[in-house]
Amino acid sequence: MALIAVEGLRVVVNCSRRFSISSVQRDLDTQGRFLKRLLSEKLERKIQDAPQAKSTFKLLDKKRSAVLSNLYMQNVSQILAFGGFRELEGKGIQLTHVAVKNTGFVEVFWTASENEDPLQIEDILSSISSKVRNQLMYGSMLGNVPHIIFKRDLSAVNMNDTMQVLHKISLEMEAMKKNAKSANLSLESTDAEIEPVAPLMRMDALGLPHDKIYRRIKEAKKHSYPLQVPEPPTPEEFNNLVQPDMGSKALSPDDQIRKRKELRKFITLYQKSTLNSSTRKKNLQDRSNNIFYYEDTENDESEEYVR
Repeated sequence: MALIAVEGLRVVVNCSRRFSISSVQRDLDTQGRFLKRLLSEKLERKIQDAPQAKSTFKLLDKKRSAVLSNLYMQNVSQILAFGGFRELEGKGIQLTHVAVKNTGFVEVFWTASENEDPLQIEDILSSISSKVRNQLMYGSMLGNVPHIIFKRDLSAVNMNDTMQVLHKISLEMEAMKKNAKSANLSLESTDAEIEPVAPLMRMDALGLPHDKIYRRIKEAKKHSYPLQVPEPPTPEEFNNLVQPDMGSKALSPDDQIRKRKELRKFITLYQKSTLNSSTRKKNLQDRSNNIFYYEDTENDESEEYVR
């Protein structure tokens, strides 16, 4: 009986073990099938990303920020004007605009008069920002009020700086134009004072080599000598030569012969000189004609040689 009981217990234990193992295996099989479905390519047709619809939150945010900025502008300006802040009296503080970018803080931009120190006003506004926030919250003006930050509006300051820079540039441009005009006037005066340089004379007018012709004329002038034509004697000199002065001493026969020879020599020399002058003029004219003819023949020979 004891053996039968032991065998029965063993069979029960084996069955329970097999059942637990099969259940674990079944769970693993289901997980594996699920993962296979996820990793299979067939699921691409079933699982798809939803199309992104056009969001209208930006437009709503802009509208909301505009409405909130107007509300904060009205309420903050009222509190600063009637809140009893004596530190701000006579400072000439003006609020330009309010920017609400998020719900964390509110930026309030301000300007003051030129005589006031902007750093001092900034310290005063930063010290009373918490009081302004408390009055907005407890005065039932606004429900949830974020931190308020006061900032100086530098647009007007930048505009003034740019205007000053532009004015300075315009003055510099006018000065440069005046200097340029004075420089141009000085250049014109110097140009007027400088005499124009004559251009070089052309030596090939009418197709003639003027330099060669001029050189040959100079050479011909060197070979020719100037005409020495003696001046004719005056009547008194002629009479003295032919008939000596009766008031003077009588000439000897030898002196009379010598005087006659001199007179004859003078007359012959005068006749020869006049004749030679006419012949020389004719010879010079012929020589110049020969020069031009020689130049023409040279040109003809050069042209024939080129051909």
